[in-house]
Order: sequence, then structure tokens, then C-alpha cells
Amino acid sequence: MLLSPDANRIAYSVIDGTNRVTLRVADLRRQVIDEVPFDGALEPREWIRDGRALTAGLSRTNLPQTPVLVDFSGASVRVDTTAGFGDESRDGTMRCIDREVALQHRYDSAR
Repeated sequence: MLLSPDANRIAYSVIDGTNRVTLRVADLRRQVIDEVPFDGALEPREWIRDGRALTAGLSRTNLPQTPVLVDFSGASVRVDTTAGFGDESRDGTMRCIDREVALQHRYDSAR
């Protein structure tokens, strides 16, 4: 589980009865849990400092885990599988991310 920098959201993965792994984000202010549906298992790694996105590991059957960017800044969540990741700046306030193509996915509330 990962607490966002503003302490308002918690990102975590759950495994259902069919062994499907789903990323969920609990919004503590709104008191809702949102699901990020995606083809593959998304496991949260770290929040980007402004809290509008997080890095995650994407696992798919018979493929190595790939780093992705999960972007919450719009009305729907985007999972960017093409983001390139670099190091953080020395003071930890910036991370080098190269985003060219993003895959659009609905941001649904888990019920």
C-alpha cells in the first residue's frame, strides 16, 4: 500500500477469486475506492511528488514486469505503458519521465 504525498489517497493491489490483480485507489476525503481496470496486473510502486500520478509495475503472463505511469490528473485515469523513467533530481522534487503515447482507460468506482 502507498499513501499519496498529500495523505488523501492510498494505492494498493487486490487479487480476486480468479487470481486477477487490480489496482485500487482509496480516496480518504471522498470515502470511495476507485478501480483502475487494465489488461495485466498493476502493482503500485511510488507516487509522483504532486500526487497526480504514480509509477506501477505492470505484469503480464510470460512477460517481464514493465514500469508504467498511472496518471490521475484528468477526468479519467490514463495508464501510460510507453513512459521512460529516469532518476529523480538530487533534491527529490523531480523525476525524469518521457510520455509520448498513453492508453486511455475508465476510472471506475469499486462497489
